[in-house]
Amino acid sequence: DKLFACGGSGSNSQHGGSTQTRFAIVEQYDPQANRWSAAASMRTPRSSFGAGAVGDALFVCGGWSTTSKLSTVERFDLRSGAWCSAAPMRRERCALAACALDGALYACGGFDGFRNLTTAERFDPREGRWTELAPMGTRRFSHALAALGDCLYA
Repeated sequence: DKLFACGGSGSNSQHGGSTQTRFAIVEQYDPQANRWSAAASMRTPRSSFGAGAVGDALFVCGGWSTTSKLSTVERFDLRSGAWCSAAPMRRERCALAACALDGALYACGGFDGFRNLTTAERFDPREGRWTELAPMGTRRFSHALAALGDCLYA
């Protein structure tokens, strides 16, 4: 079992200006060795994305790239250590929350560039597709999502 730190963003200030840089870098922490090490980088630099582990895979979904919001999803195979593309979400969103429950990945809320979202969707890795779910009762962004029993809490 390992802990992963993926992507993110940082400011680059030069000559009084400032630009945001997105990262694709991934690091993994091994608690038995008490050591961080580099893992394969994601295919797309991104920040403000959702992530969750389902089976032997870590999924990162959506977020913000250098120029736009993302609907793309990447899958990291925990056995081979390689990234590949997975089916994209049904809509672009950044600042979303995601987590796994019962062998599926759930993504909800976020920001689409115009408003905070109530929308939610579910990814079934066995079928390789996303399904739209009933919306949340409240618009949310930069929030958390947790599974407890058979329920999700945002």
